[in-house]
Amino acid sequence: GQKTADVFITDCLGIGVMAVDTNIERVVKRLGFVSSGAEYCEIKNTLEKDISPKERLRAHELLIRLGRDYCKATETLCNACPLNKLCEKNFIKVID
Repeated sequence: GQKTADVFITDCLGIGVMAVDTNIERVVKRLGFVSSGAEYCEIKNTLEKDISPKERLRAHELLIRLGRDYCKATETLCNACPLNKLCEKNFIKVID
């Protein structure tokens, strides 16, 4: 699919596109960068608009790590997360 093509373009061709995996999707939705209903192309376009081509691979790696280490699908470690003060979902928890 589109993600596989984007990973190939980035890794094999060295062209700075933003491949969006499930970790990245979860993180950017929780941070409030895109709506909860955003699909692959909207997420990719939003990230590519704000991240320069030279920085996209590094951003890709860091967002995946954030999703794996802190912003997990079934368990969040908000208190330990380096972005917890920026996180829309964390603010909702604090307000509730």
